[in-house]
Amino acid sequence: MGSAFIGYGIVLTLLLLVGQFWLRRTGRSQEFFDSLIIAAWGCVNTFTEHRWGGPWVHNDLQHTAMGIIWWCAGLVGIWLSRKRDGRPKRNVIPGVVILLTGYAMSSHPQNLPLSTMVHTVFGYTLMGAGLTRIIEISFVLQDKNTVDDKDGEATNSFQYLPPFLLYASGFLFMGATEEQMQLLSDAGVTHVAYILILYSIAFLLFLFVNMLLHLYAVHAWPTTPSKPRPDPESQHVNGAALANGHARIPNAADRQIRDAEEFELEGLMSDDEDVGKDAHR
Repeated sequence: MGSAFIGYGIVLTLLLLVGQFWLRRTGRSQEFFDSLIIAAWGCVNTFTEHRWGGPWVHNDLQHTAMGIIWWCAGLVGIWLSRKRDGRPKRNVIPGVVILLTGYAMSSHPQNLPLSTMVHTVFGYTLMGAGLTRIIEISFVLQDKNTVDDKDGEATNSFQYLPPFLLYASGFLFMGATEEQMQLLSDAGVTHVAYILILYSIAFLLFLFVNMLLHLYAVHAWPTTPSKPRPDPESQHVNGAALANGHARIPNAADRQIRDAEEFELEGLMSDDEDVGKDAHR
């Protein structure tokens, strides 16, 4: 489950930086896919968190209850994401689900004090991810897909916060197993030092993902729009000579040279006309 939070954060980073045009082609809002995955994940967790045939314990009941709320809220998110007025609508249901999951995890009972503190910080971090996601959709984007609908690459600095908190919550959750907590407790490691180390790893992964996406964007997307290929049989396009079948786009220097040549040509033509008139006389 911890790796699932990290994966969700990576997906949010992908959609934030390079995925907005893909979302437009699908004709769906981002919350439709989020809600669909949440509903499917909830169905699985509802029937797999308790080992059937054994006694129910407090952790089993809490995990099963979270699975139930996931698929219930996921269905609501799918319904609210349907197209209205010809365009898909955004909603805050996935953010609310993350917020409630963080609340449940922050109060998750544990056997060791160290484990209790790590789970508490994990829950608060997950609550922060859900809350910042709600703020992003409702106040930063104001239900739009991007800050500027005309530019799919436009982002706000606040939009980086929800995915990073998902990275951090995923590492905190993966690092809070009973075996790890017992080992750290025996070694005398405090929860503050351990949590800071996990946050540091989250920062490094967040940096690595952003660097990969930047590398992809630089090499996959041209900096200038491509020009249509001209007709091979034509010799000139808009006054620019063809080289190897491609039109050479005139720059400022070429235009200055052309203007100078035209000026000189006009002067020669005027001189020829004057000479012709004198000879006629």
